[in-house]
Amino acid sequence: LLAHARRKEIGRITLNTNGIRLVNDAKLVKEIAEAGVYLVLSFNTLKPDITMQMHGADILEKKLECLKILEAHKIPTTLLNVCAKGVNETELGQVVDLMLKHEFVRSLTVQTMTYTGFGGRSFSPRQHLPIDEVIGLIVSAHPDIFRASDFTPLPGTHPLCYSVAYVFHHNGRFLPLRRLFTSEEYEQIVGRKYLIHPDEGLHELLRNKIDEIWAGSVPDVEGEPALALLKTIIGELYPSRRSITPFERQKIAEKFFKTIYIHAHMDEDTFDTSRVVRCGDLVPDASKIFIPACSYNLFYRMKDERFWHESSSDDAPEKKEQITS
Repeated sequence: LLAHARRKEIGRITLNTNGIRLVNDAKLVKEIAEAGVYLVLSFNTLKPDITMQMHGADILEKKLECLKILEAHKIPTTLLNVCAKGVNETELGQVVDLMLKHEFVRSLTVQTMTYTGFGGRSFSPRQHLPIDEVIGLIVSAHPDIFRASDFTPLPGTHPLCYSVAYVFHHNGRFLPLRRLFTSEEYEQIVGRKYLIHPDEGLHELLRNKIDEIWAGSVPDVEGEPALALLKTIIGELYPSRRSITPFERQKIAEKFFKTIYIHAHMDEDTFDTSRVVRCGDLVPDASKIFIPACSYNLFYRMKDERFWHESSSDDAPEKKEQITS
C-alpha cells in the first residue's frame, strides 16, 4: 500500500498507528523513514492505570519506546490524543509539552471522547469535553505560549467541531499566527485547508509583516525575536538561488510550524444535525458514498463488515460485536 501511494501527484502519505508493531519491526520503521511517510501515533496518557482503562492493556512503555524510535529516524509525527473528561484530561498539558519539545513531533490532534461502539460502554459517567474547555486546559498548562485567542475554528467546518492553533517556532521560540496576522491575512494563509500550504502569497505576507514589525505596528509581537524568526523562515522557504517544488516547500515549512487541532466528535448525547451537514471529516463506505464521520459512527459502523461482525454461541442469542484495534 505504501509503495502504491508513492506517486508524484501525492505529496504526503500518512499512516495511523498505535506504535506497537513499530517497536518490534525495525525493517518496517526503516521502510517508513525511507519512503518519507508521516505517522499519526495514538498517545492518550503517561499513566499505566489510565492506559489499562483506555486500551485494555498497559502499553505505555511500548508507546514511549516508539517515540524514541521515531525520533531516532526523524519520522514526522502527529500525536493523536483522545481526551476523556474525568480520565486523562489533566495530562493534556504534558502531551502538549511532548509536542513542543520534540522536533520530529509536528502537531497534536486532540479528539474529545465520544461514547460510541464497543469501547464506549465501559466509561461511566459519560462526561463530555467541549472545545473551549480543551483550549482552557492547554492555555492553563502553557500560558507562556498560548492564549485562548490563538485558537480559531477550522475554516469550512462547524465551529463546535474543529478548532486549530498554528504556531511558528525556531530555536525554542514560539509565535502563534493569530498574533502576527490580521483576520483577513490569516484567512488568506489558511483558507479552507487543514494544512498550511506556503505559496507565493505567504511570501508576500511575510515580507510585509517584517516591515510592519520593524516599524513597530504589530503591538502584540516582540520585535527582534519575531524579525529573526520570519527572516529565517523566508530564507528557507523561498531561496533566491534555486527553485523548489510546492511539495518541497511544504516539507520545509513543516519544520517551522507546530499545530494543535482540537476535534470534537459527537455521540448520541451530543448529536447535532447542524454540525453534520457541515462535516468535513467523511468516511467512504463500500458503495462509494461519503458519510459524515459522526453519522457513520452512530448509524452505519455496525453495518460495515470491516469493523463489525455477527457472532453467536450455544448459550447466548446472536449478537453483534465491534472489531476493535
